[in-house]
Amino acid sequence: MARPKEPWFKFFPSDWRADPALRSCSLAARGLWVECMCIMHEATPYGHLLVNGRPVSDGALAVLAGCSLDQLPDLFAELDNAGVWSRTGSGVIYSRRMTRDERRRKNAQKNGQKGGNDALKKTSASSGYKKENTASDNPLDNPEDKPPDNPKEARSHIPEPPKPPEPEPWISLGLEVLNLAGLADQPKPVPYSVVRQWLADWTEDDIRTAIKQVAAAPNYTPPAGLKYFETPIRRVAEERRKAEASRVSAISDSTWQIYLRKWAADGTWVRRNGPAPNETGCMVPGRLLQAYEREFGDLNPKQGEAA
Repeated sequence: MARPKEPWFKFFPSDWRADPALRSCSLAARGLWVECMCIMHEATPYGHLLVNGRPVSDGALAVLAGCSLDQLPDLFAELDNAGVWSRTGSGVIYSRRMTRDERRRKNAQKNGQKGGNDALKKTSASSGYKKENTASDNPLDNPEDKPPDNPKEARSHIPEPPKPPEPEPWISLGLEVLNLAGLADQPKPVPYSVVRQWLADWTEDDIRTAIKQVAAAPNYTPPAGLKYFETPIRRVAEERRKAEASRVSAISDSTWQIYLRKWAADGTWVRRNGPAPNETGCMVPGRLLQAYEREFGDLNPKQGEAA
């Protein structure tokens, strides 16, 4: 069922202001990210930087965000290098928070219809976590506990409980991987260490896509362990890198020249476009690099280093 179009999306000011990645970016870069979030709220799939199902070009994004095309490379470099966003296997930018909230919304909707998620209950039990209801969990069920004479006054003296920290990515992904692989019912601990190591080499989307592909095979049988999926994940990651290279190769000369002007001005280089002009494997067309070198004498930035 299609996602209902809501006129709002979740936004937590305290999380936004406390995010070190965002705080390291300029006000203009943070403003661009807000504009991107508004676009991603309307996108399908939710949380992805798409318009009508297609990636947003630099020119279109400049128009939608209300900035000049010349500003984009610098702002993109700030957000990209700070790790504010992630990318899918085909290079589409997406918000980790928005896609995670959407998964939770769908899971809650699905599990609510079933009366609860039995797989996650079993997984939690197999991980050594056990939750038992006690008298303190339901204070009004305890005959020794009585409501205060003045509930409003009593509540005013109870401090707000601290907000729990955002779970590390391998925590939620570890549970999701077990479910995707059909291993949630097996009495084994959640393999957080394996998933954490995977995230050092591959993206969440690489991992998720590969396991879904393998598990969708007609004769699929859940394997004994997660090592079974490493070759498929490696293949998906390589395909993603090739797709990124293909995307970069489609960048127009005029857009490359904008990036090169930023490189010449202050050493800013957008890493999503591959290595910088003075690095091995740079994907800027050779004729443009030669023109740059003739104008400036070498391929090094005139100020600073690659961002």
